[in-house]
Amino acid sequence: MLQEQWTSDHYPKRRARFEGSSHASSSSKFSPPSVMVDLRKHLRSLEHGAIDLIHKWQEVAHKAHEDLLLSVVLSSAGGSTVAQTTATFRSLFLGRSDDLVKMMEEIFPEIGLRKQDCEEMSWIDSVMRFSLYPKGVTSDALKNRVAPFPPPYFKGKVDLVYKPIPYETLDELWKRCSSKDYDRINNTTTTTPPIIQIELHPYGGKMNEISKSETPFPHRKGVLYEILYIVAWLDQDENNANAESYMNWLRGLYDFMTPFVSKGPRGAIVNARDFDLGTNDGDGHIASGSWTTTSPYSKAYRTWGSRYFGDNFRRLATVKREVDPENFFFSEQSIPPLFLHPQMREM
Repeated sequence: MLQEQWTSDHYPKRRARFEGSSHASSSSKFSPPSVMVDLRKHLRSLEHGAIDLIHKWQEVAHKAHEDLLLSVVLSSAGGSTVAQTTATFRSLFLGRSDDLVKMMEEIFPEIGLRKQDCEEMSWIDSVMRFSLYPKGVTSDALKNRVAPFPPPYFKGKVDLVYKPIPYETLDELWKRCSSKDYDRINNTTTTTPPIIQIELHPYGGKMNEISKSETPFPHRKGVLYEILYIVAWLDQDENNANAESYMNWLRGLYDFMTPFVSKGPRGAIVNARDFDLGTNDGDGHIASGSWTTTSPYSKAYRTWGSRYFGDNFRRLATVKREVDPENFFFSEQSIPPLFLHPQMREM
């Protein structure tokens, strides 16, 4: 594969290297097991202090030990009452259950984690569980490249949070994570309401130690956590009317969160591509060496490029110019080649 070696100078060096997964190569030598925690038996509802726990989670999750990942998932799988929205705390810890329980007692006793809530397993088995494979299915299933369940239709969007979100806003976010809110906005009573899921994943740890210019991914030090908004549905009508209403609902939620997330620009993550941010025009063909004042690069940077990659987008576009000047490898959000004005090339 072609891998970018990001160095301290202005542009990355290119080098080709064939390698396996770094996780897979190290897992066979890794002594401590992974501890997976999924508190499905302790689902938190509005009546059981879910907002209080999420508000506290904002303060502690990103400061936790680097071997601990503690996420929160808000979900509503249908129905018409706010109470059917639930919060699930999920964790992956590289170590022993006893150590995790002790750690959680110190930083987040409100959750009430017990050893019986934990399950020790290998790292690859934790991948299987987080991927929703049934217990007992071996990692050989990953070779089939088939999801463990029929994939629904869905739309997702992402935000990055730098400051704790106010309690009142979390409360409103909770209420919006329900089919009742969907019905209110669309003035309908859905017989098959959408599946709504909002995932909160903390940053911190090693993320704080890596410079935003060391790799193409710039969202690092200072980010408390990432929000992934998902709306999914199992049925699709002929005119896509349901799909449009579901996606418009999600866009409304995204607009509501604007004051409470990253700004200048509002960050996004390339692993969760969002065409709402903007797309490339045409078929992408560029005559070799061409330059215009309204280049595909300029449009891409203003819309989605800076949101995915920050200042690294220019460096990526420079590499693109060297390896694919005619933009043969083109898609809706592929990085366009950056061509400088002839006078700038001589500088």
